[in-house]
Amino acid sequence: MNIEDNRNYVAHVRGMFQVSELRVLRECVVGLAANAARENLSQKDRLAVERGEATAAERLSPFWYKIWQRPVLQNAGALGPFRWLIYPPQIRMLKAERQEVRWHQDAGFVKAMARQHKRIITIFVPLDENPSERCTLQFTRETPGFLEHSPTSNGFAAGLSVEFTEVYSFELELGDCLVFGDLAPHRSFTPTGCSWERASMEFRAIVPTEALEDKDYFDIDQARFTAVDRESSLTL
Repeated sequence: MNIEDNRNYVAHVRGMFQVSELRVLRECVVGLAANAARENLSQKDRLAVERGEATAAERLSPFWYKIWQRPVLQNAGALGPFRWLIYPPQIRMLKAERQEVRWHQDAGFVKAMARQHKRIITIFVPLDENPSERCTLQFTRETPGFLEHSPTSNGFAAGLSVEFTEVYSFELELGDCLVFGDLAPHRSFTPTGCSWERASMEFRAIVPTEALEDKDYFDIDQARFTAVDRESSLTL
């Protein structure tokens, strides 16, 4: 499958990131839950924390992009022309089954946003020492095209009230990532005997020519923040 032309694209990319850097990142993600500043949260942030996500302020740190300074270069081609990462990323520390994400397409989340990119891909980065023993992502070989989404009971922007057959998942190791298109249906999935707890990050990437004005991105090839209409004020 071609990542540029197939929005149902799904790939397991091995050894994309430096393991030592992911371990540092995981310690920071775990530490967020103990952050005293999480008291007196807004309703939006409270719902995010209940879902196992970072707050809006926590996601805004440029620090999260440090792992992109040295991705294994021969694997960076797996992203095709999607060379700019949307800022900020998504950060998750799942602790319970109730924090699961049901079947959805990332295009459904994009549609719920005030400003929408034409298309995106997602890079899912597990941070735990043995990702294959943790909650992961499950995909389907069905390619239904875009499906209408609806808000979910636990505050997620969009979800699907359908079940898919021909499902599959991947055996991931620390340093690996999953890359998939915005029409690829997927959900949280915990294999039998594995733990629901999971630390992970999700980066969304775009083709640079499809960037929005007045928005910051991280340029993978230049290893720096950028924007289409100005100099980005963000630095690593």
